[in-house]
Formats: sequence, C-alpha cells, structure tokens
Amino acid sequence: MNFKKIFSVATAAFLFTSAAHAEDRFGVLAGIDINKLNGDVASTGSTTGFVGGLFAQRQYDGGLFGEVQLRYIEKGGSYTNGAIQTSASASYIEIPVYAKYKFGTESGFIPYVFGGPSFAVNINSSAEALDTATNQRTSFSDGGFNTFDLGLDFGVGAEYAVKDGINVSLSAAYNLGLLDVIAGAPNYTNRGFQFYAGVSMPY
Repeated sequence: MNFKKIFSVATAAFLFTSAAHAEDRFGVLAGIDINKLNGDVASTGSTTGFVGGLFAQRQYDGGLFGEVQLRYIEKGGSYTNGAIQTSASASYIEIPVYAKYKFGTESGFIPYVFGGPSFAVNINSSAEALDTATNQRTSFSDGGFNTFDLGLDFGVGAEYAVKDGINVSLSAAYNLGLLDVIAGAPNYTNRGFQFYAGVSMPY
C-alpha cells in the first residue's frame, strides 16, 4: 500500500476535478479520540488521545459534499489476557475520505451527516505489560502495532456561519476498525468515538 498515492488520489478527486463551487471549503480541526482495542479473547478498556489536522470540502450537488482530512490521531487501549494486563498506545497519520450531506445549506445553522473509509499509517507506538501474578512490569518502546490500519467512520455534526465566510463546526464520529492492529497477538481492532471542532473558510 502506497500511502502517498492514496492521499494524492483522494485529494485530486475531491479538490481538482473541476472549477470551485461557492461552498468549497478548507479548514482546521482539533479534538479528542476515545479508543479501545476490540479483541477476541480479552477484556478491554479505553484510552483518550488527541486528534487534529486539516480538511478540505468540495460541493457536488445541493447538500452533497466530499471531504478529505489529513490528521494526526492518537489511539490505543488496555486489554487483559489471563494474568497479563497490557496498556498500549499508537500515533497515526490518518486520511479519512468522507461523503457528507448538509441539510439547509442556505441557512446560518447547518446540520450534517457523513461517512466513509479512513486510511492510517502508524508513526509511533508503545506498550506496558503487567504480570499480576508476579507484579512485574515490562515496557516496550515499540508497542507491536502493525504499520497500516483501515476503518469506516460514521458521524453527525453541525456548522454555523460566523461572518465573512468563516464557519465553525462540531462533529462526533464512530470509527469501526477493519484490520488487526497488533502484530503476533489475537485479533485486536480499533474502535473509537471522535469529538472535534473545526473552523473553515471558502477557497
């Protein structure tokens, strides 16, 4: 999988297919990700991390938009397998590609729904394991996460027109991980809720 190619193709498809529309927008976003590792054989807990980055929207027809994000996101979780309790975290560069539908684009308050795939590459990970039988802790600078992840995101939100073309927005999304993210372990996939605010302007 060539991550640079994915970003280049996605950006070109959404931003440069034809002349810009009145509601094409560019912006920044920041918020939190509440993530857990969903596993087959262990009980799991969640962790809270940061999410932030850039996004671009392209209007296609009425309230239908395409959106590409380029963001940094922190994921992870804790899981228990027998006497071993493990806490793991990973940082990703992630590219979600969404279809978004906005209701009432002519008004100042605009609710929306969105969904689509998210492609991620792991840039850093760590883990700590506790053997509850011996109370021995072991830390790993490499948390054993696989390099790539793929998920599906579904979300809702709303934006509000402030002034001079500037819009502020609030979004909430659920991420359903599709790939095993930890190498050499029972099947663990990312599951998480994301809450973030955005500021955008037309381009």
